[in-house]
Amino acid sequence: MTTVQEFNTSTTNRTLSIEEQATFIAQAEQDIARTMKKLNQYFWERKPKMENLRSTTRHISYRPPSIKQRVSRPEIGVFAYVTEEQINHWKSVPQFQYYLYVFSAGSDTAEAKVVDQGYDLEGDATITITEIEQRHVVINTKSGKMTILL
Repeated sequence: MTTVQEFNTSTTNRTLSIEEQATFIAQAEQDIARTMKKLNQYFWERKPKMENLRSTTRHISYRPPSIKQRVSRPEIGVFAYVTEEQINHWKSVPQFQYYLYVFSAGSDTAEAKVVDQGYDLEGDATITITEIEQRHVVINTKSGKMTILL
């Protein structure tokens, strides 16, 4: 799912027209809505059935998915976003899961590129988008900086 490599930055980026950018933004927003609906239906609706939402320690075991970060570059046709979901709770330490999704012009749906999960006690999981280009996305994780080729 994750690709980390050196990349060639000497190639020129294709720039979308104003009309193409508007279409791209609308498609990206629809894709986010579709992704969140899928996450909420598939994951969140089943979790309360698997285990009681409140543990015996009175901590909440699960929290529904949400968008943590969104970065758009409509001029080059790339939109990336990070989802966040609390997937477990052990003693007093919550466990979070993050996904990086990338939607590119000409795509039907965003592709999940990276997943990171961990307990707060272990330094937590995290994905933060720091750069978006037409051929790559740069993120920071608890393991450090990563370049994801598109």
